[in-house]
Amino acid sequence: MYFFFFKQKTAYEVKECDWSSDVCSSDLILVIGLILLIEPLRERFQAAFNALFFREQSYYRRVFSELSHRLGSLQGIEVGRLLRYVADSVQAAMRLSSCRIVLFREEDGRLVVDEVSSPMASDEMDNIIRYFRDIHAHSISLYQTTDKTIVRELKSLEATLVLPIYRDRKLAGIMALGPSTQYREL
Repeated sequence: MYFFFFKQKTAYEVKECDWSSDVCSSDLILVIGLILLIEPLRERFQAAFNALFFREQSYYRRVFSELSHRLGSLQGIEVGRLLRYVADSVQAAMRLSSCRIVLFREEDGRLVVDEVSSPMASDEMDNIIRYFRDIHAHSISLYQTTDKTIVRELKSLEATLVLPIYRDRKLAGIMALGPSTQYREL
């Protein structure tokens, strides 16, 4: 460690124990400077790399950020219209064939459909609701689930991915995302 911060000693200096030579402060400053600059440079290179090769992720972030900002500015708008706006924005941003938001209300200890962003063929989604209530999962994918009743409900929703909407740790709704028009699966 000692030799790391000081100039390299000659054999004569080491043999004679001559430690009086000057500390190489420029080397020390250079090492400390490199240590301080490496992380910001790495972050910039990583951001440039991500922007070049993973444009979709930054696009989604930007769209959801704009959507969040716009939703914050809307007041006094009816829920159904707001749900349609959000669903249409998500569908366009993610290039999906469909996007549906379903909000629930509790009735006699059971969740029932309260508001929907677009009409549905069936209100039957008891197994999806039960899955999210019991497991508190982050999503259900048509391509990964093995439960046939959930697969049937996903198909009736025309969804390949369902995301839960929780409020106060209770299931308040779902967002059903249809197949991507650009990619095979989400």
